[in-house]
Amino acid sequence: MVNSRAGALTCLLVARRLYKLFINPLLASYVRGVKFLSMKKETTRHADWSWEGTTAFFCFTGGIGAALVGCILTATTWVVGAQLHPWLHGLGTALLIVTIPLLIFAGYCLDWAERGPKKPEQSLPK
Repeated sequence: MVNSRAGALTCLLVARRLYKLFINPLLASYVRGVKFLSMKKETTRHADWSWEGTTAFFCFTGGIGAALVGCILTATTWVVGAQLHPWLHGLGTALLIVTIPLLIFAGYCLDWAERGPKKPEQSLPK
């Protein structure tokens, strides 16, 4: 009977130590004004309407539209036959090829739009 009480007491002490070990570090992060692991709070700025963003939008929608129309025209040549409308196959292939550069240019414009204005380098005080 004594051994079982001692074992239960030991188990309870170990459980309390583990509880304190894992819970105490968490409490500090919930205190007002303390940053968790020194993480910086990232804020987003409201994007101004710029030509980079507008170009990216139209290139992206144009690329998706070109891919859809190119697929439809190519599938139409399979159903109707390329002999009836030979330009359908050529136009569909051209639209499918144009899709990739349009999407790449849209990504480039988005990267360009995210670049902030360069801050002038400050000289060190002498």
